[in-house]
Amino acid sequence: CGDAAYLTKLFHEHNIWRRIISYTGVDLSSEAMKIGEENIKPMLNNDAKLTYVKQDMSTFAEGCSDGFYDCIFSSLAIHHLQDNEKENLLQQIRRILKPNGCFIMVDICLQEDENRNDFIQDIATHIRNDWIKLDFEQITSVISHLVSFDFPAKLSVWKKWAEQQDLFKNIICFETLRFYKTIVMEC
Repeated sequence: CGDAAYLTKLFHEHNIWRRIISYTGVDLSSEAMKIGEENIKPMLNNDAKLTYVKQDMSTFAEGCSDGFYDCIFSSLAIHHLQDNEKENLLQQIRRILKPNGCFIMVDICLQEDENRNDFIQDIATHIRNDWIKLDFEQITSVISHLVSFDFPAKLSVWKKWAEQQDLFKNIICFETLRFYKTIVMEC
């Protein structure tokens, strides 16, 4: 869920919103869900069902019925999980997707030749140099969060998890920036 800014833009650019009959947003932050609703509600048809659930994504996925969703989207959230939790969540996501469903994930990822410490050092330098609208205290807070709570995985690891047990038949990384990747996994 989050603020749904990326999803709103992506779906608007590809004229997808008119096809949405229901949307479920999941987040731990009530404030983020409120912003997400403000961004999404104007895009949906009046008869579209809009639901928000304040819960962590793993617990939510575990409680969902098999084959319930057409598409699941995650933006800048899953990197907070440890690798075993990511792998389990991916299995749960596949379970709750319909047979022709897809999972779209926008998240930070390690380069193939990079470890977490190198990543933290590089992204911290990027933040210090390029996030010019933040003051020193805000930058320090963001970097502290990265060090304590961000555990990105490599694209090859995501592919390994997705391909094992034939969870997903097609894995595409269609947008890559230095620290971020958009990965689409099709059932």
